[in-house]
Amino acid sequence: MSSVLPDFPKELADRINLVIAKCPESESVFIDVCGFLKGKPESRKRKIEVVNLDSRIDKIDASGIVVELKDISFQSPLRKKMSLVFAVHPASQEPYLAVCKPGEAPELVLNDLSRDNIEFACLLPTSRDKPHLQTLLLFYKHNQDAKFNSEPLILTVNEDILKNQLAEKLAVLSLNAFLEKQAQMFGFNLTSPFQEKASKAFFVDAYNGSKEGTLYFLPQHILFGYKKPVLLFQSHQIEAITYTSITRLTFNLNVVMTKGEKFEFSMIDQDEFNKIDDYIRHRKVADQSMSTTMKGKSTLKNEVSELVTLVAEAPEGDDDDDDESFHSEMGSDSGSEGSDSDIDSDEEPKQVFSKNVEEEDLSEDIGSEDSGESDMEEVEM
Repeated sequence: MSSVLPDFPKELADRINLVIAKCPESESVFIDVCGFLKGKPESRKRKIEVVNLDSRIDKIDASGIVVELKDISFQSPLRKKMSLVFAVHPASQEPYLAVCKPGEAPELVLNDLSRDNIEFACLLPTSRDKPHLQTLLLFYKHNQDAKFNSEPLILTVNEDILKNQLAEKLAVLSLNAFLEKQAQMFGFNLTSPFQEKASKAFFVDAYNGSKEGTLYFLPQHILFGYKKPVLLFQSHQIEAITYTSITRLTFNLNVVMTKGEKFEFSMIDQDEFNKIDDYIRHRKVADQSMSTTMKGKSTLKNEVSELVTLVAEAPEGDDDDDDESFHSEMGSDSGSEGSDSDIDSDEEPKQVFSKNVEEEDLSEDIGSEDSGESDMEEVEM
């Protein structure tokens, strides 16, 4: 046996011995290789460094492009029209996503498409009025060179334009099915919750502070977009949902996270209340708490109707000294006991109204966001 073989790890030496046993002439080749490596000890290190350099994606090799979505409007992390490229590295054969302009160096590269890095990806309707537009969102932990603080990838998918670009590939598949399959081939999941009947996903208009946006209720997430920062909440990280500022027309939704963070979404239309209630119920929220809130909504609408009737029938010329008001708390157990204004339920929500007011003032007070404030009632998730 050659004296060069003990320099190899045992497993590798055994494999070499097996080759030599089957082909004795190969022993001289192994000896020559070992002599070459011993004469240039840094050759292995240099080779590894070259491989690492080659694994970077500084330029997209056209031969590695699988799918390119051209002229896509991006909202994050850049606001411009670019291409989204699904490609494979020519040397490592590892898949990656790149954002670039045709023929130019990529401005963003996601070279780790594993489930450890890709946190959430989905296709959502952009608006009710434009069904041909969808928004693709992809949340991840890191990208090549740690650019843009790892802001999510957000782009508008125009089905009419892409049908022309991908005519052959969309001959037997819908656009959503094609993109979902493409993502799966590249190692991550892309979902279309609004095309899954069982998901019962929906969205409502809302504000977060002064930012107007859309609040999406998805199977395992709640998402608010699309102005930065886009907010994504996983269902299991939500500690509680509460309601405040309930008025005749709108209400506010407060999301409390398990780490104590609180997010308020305001000016949600009252007509959306039942959808949100059903969504929370399906996530096993305490029925008693939710039914109390629903009762508050129903009571509010009934009392507004009754109060408008009282104002319309009230005689003119009543003195201000004869004015009466009733005060009540919404969704709170801390109301004054024995008060004549208490509603016949320990947890029945109450509102604040004045009976002898002009109908014009009534609509102004009730319709304002501040006039219908209520104490927060917590719903355990």
